Amino acid sequence: WLKFWEWSKLYGPIYQMEIFGSVHVIANDLLSKRGTIYSDRPTIPNLPDNRTSRDYLALLGRTKTWKRQRKVSHQVMSRPTVESLYNYLSVECKRLPYQMSKDPSNYISHIEQYTSRTISRLSWGAPHFADELRIGTIGLLVTISPSGAVPNIVSWLLHLPTWLSPWQQVENARHAREGKFFRHCYESVKSAIANGIAAPSYIKVFLEEKEKRKHEMRDEEGQYIVGMMAIAGALTIGSPPQSYILAMCHYPEWQEK
Repeated sequence: WLKFWEWSKLYGPIYQMEIFGSVHVIANDLLSKRGTIYSDRPTIPNLPDNRTSRDYLALLGRTKTWKRQRKVSHQVMSRPTVESLYNYLSVECKRLPYQMSKDPSNYISHIEQYTSRTISRLSWGAPHFADELRIGTIGLLVTISPSGAVPNIVSWLLHLPTWLSPWQQVENARHAREGKFFRHCYESVKSAIANGIAAPSYIKVFLEEKEKRKHEMRDEEGQYIVGMMAIAGALTIGSPPQSYILAMCHYPEWQEK
């Protein structure tokens, strides 16, 4: 950002540059001071429908789909409906110290298990979905990351036909596996509800709110809303404690302070 600041003094508050065929517009004043008007999600070259597809809540642009999904997400996660989910954190908190005491050098995996199991319980009421959730999360992160799929850096590769693009083939397979996983989670919770043994979860609230006619969202879209919420919380929130543990290993004197 220091270089961006330097260039802004040279070229003005709004300027553009081209990187591997992609034009990047730097508009610090518009985004920092008037972000509510001008900020939005960018299009991801290796996932070109991210701003419009109902399958990517966290990556949507300011569209009608985003507004609809945001409203339902708020219903699902509102305080009165999720108070029964508070104990999930304490359950997984007991497991994490035990694993750390047994194999502290593997702390990265332990924390990833903790976060993915917790969000799995919150989303679908059970921890056993966590392993597949971690695989799916890593796959999506590779798809959207500049350091993952090459078309995100070399944008003209996006125009290759699928049969010639290994990145698009991988993405298509990932998306198909993700959809199958979300359907499995949904059907598992729906079956548990029918049998009267469903644990509290976001998808359970989604179905209950739909039954009360508080929303009319299709089940397929609801599966992806809850699934994207799970992906958002599966690994990324584990980064701060992982960074803290690593820092304390290198600089233990700061722990005393």
